[in-house]
Amino acid sequence: MTSLQESPHLRPHEAAAHLLKRRMARQSMLEFTRFTFPKYRANWHHVLLCRMLDRFISGDLKRGMIVMPPRHGKSEHASRRLPAKLLGHYPDLNVISTSHTDDLAGDMNRDVQRIIDSLSYRELFPETRLSDGGRKNGSAKALRNSNVFEIVNHAGCYRGYGTGQAVVGRGYHFGIIDDIIKGREAADSPVQRESAFKWYNGDFKTRAEPDAGILFIGTRWHPDDPQGRLLDLAKTDPLADQWELLHLPAVCELDSKHPEDPRKEGEALWESRYPLEALEKIKAGDPYEWHSQYQGKPYTPGSMEWPASYFDGP
Repeated sequence: MTSLQESPHLRPHEAAAHLLKRRMARQSMLEFTRFTFPKYRANWHHVLLCRMLDRFISGDLKRGMIVMPPRHGKSEHASRRLPAKLLGHYPDLNVISTSHTDDLAGDMNRDVQRIIDSLSYRELFPETRLSDGGRKNGSAKALRNSNVFEIVNHAGCYRGYGTGQAVVGRGYHFGIIDDIIKGREAADSPVQRESAFKWYNGDFKTRAEPDAGILFIGTRWHPDDPQGRLLDLAKTDPLADQWELLHLPAVCELDSKHPEDPRKEGEALWESRYPLEALEKIKAGDPYEWHSQYQGKPYTPGSMEWPASYFDGP
């Protein structure tokens, strides 16, 4: 991305176009992704996802849950680009992001740092920058490592945790959970599901500042996974957190179709990358995993051979 500072000889219409892109990138999550990741190509479902993230950034959305298939772009926006944009707008606030392992949390941390260090990001948010770590002339610099980084000359910071790790230190104004369940073995274990849910309530949620926003991202593994419990609790208890759900299955089903999903029944979510033929092979290989991870409709093994939506009514 070429900056105006690096190209003083831009023609007036080119400079005007670049300024417009920069203004849009500050306002829109989707345009921010395009500005800081020029090779990125969005599908229609990324537009819906980014609209939801825009409302999370503005504070209009306090509890959001995103259920999408694996490898369909949710982490690129919500776990990598979103924290960077949050700290651009709010360099004095705190962000906590979690993943199912410490290693993955560290990877996400470094990805966010690389975005903030980029020239294109500095064009948008010049006040948000990171230090080179360490100390100089006896005075402490802003902290920066694979677990936490602080914003130079501001109070804001980002902390990354693995699920189950004690959440210590400052509270957070924005909390992001990306795939709280590690895998199938953990999902099928009542003990590990209970442990993950208790960690959310006992460690993660208790660190939230008043009026903090929480975003839950991931695939579904089991009817009794933490996402399922939270959604069921919202239905039965009006005092519980009420979650706005963006559920986009790999193949459209009319009985669970999102109001803004433009697909017809049986159409793929991201046809150019995961065409229907490829998805049908995944389904044939393991229908159980297909319905949980790809369709977001997990069922208990042995409870039924096929989901109820496969059968016609009377």
